[in-house]
Amino acid sequence: MLRRNMDDKDEEQRFYVYFQQPADVREMVFMVWKNIEKDDDRWLYMASLDLVKRIAASDKRTSFVGSDFVYEDVSGRSLDEDEHTLVDHKDGYYKIKNVPKNPKDVEFTYYDIWINDQTFLPEK
Repeated sequence: MLRRNMDDKDEEQRFYVYFQQPADVREMVFMVWKNIEKDDDRWLYMASLDLVKRIAASDKRTSFVGSDFVYEDVSGRSLDEDEHTLVDHKDGYYKIKNVPKNPKDVEFTYYDIWINDQTFLPEK
């Protein structure tokens, strides 16, 4: 997965996700142009069919290529959509609990993220 910030404010980002495995999604590409002012733009390229499919911005809760993940899991959530609480700091990680501000819009009550305390990158 690659991400590029298109401005200094992190308001526009580009995500590029390339799948090497498993075999049924090998060479598949998922691309997201995240926007703060408007809905995100999303595309899925299926190499086996040489097909580009545009994914509707409202299609956040649909299964991502038949997996247990949904499109929102892969393309990310805005920080403003959740309340964040530092739960723990040990073994080189900050554990952050994230609770959605609008629980009716999602299918989970919360999610945890472990952030590396040296790089500040999410790893779990």
